[in-house]
Amino acid sequence: MLGVLNQVLHRRGLLPVRDGAELAQRLAAHPDKVFAYDGLERGVPRNHDRDGQAEEYSAKKKRTA
Repeated sequence: MLGVLNQVLHRRGLLPVRDGAELAQRLAAHPDKVFAYDGLERGVPRNHDRDGQAEEYSAKKKRTA
């Protein structure tokens, strides 16, 4: 199923850019020269109970600061 989706997105030119150099090329050719980025990573509120914390939080991404 995912393969079909990727084929359709590729045919329409809608696959996400995963390379910085390719992104720079695409943005240089874009008619709009000002782009807005709206993104924010928020911490996960943790349960104070250790057992509840273990059940709710997988710790896949550790907060460094």
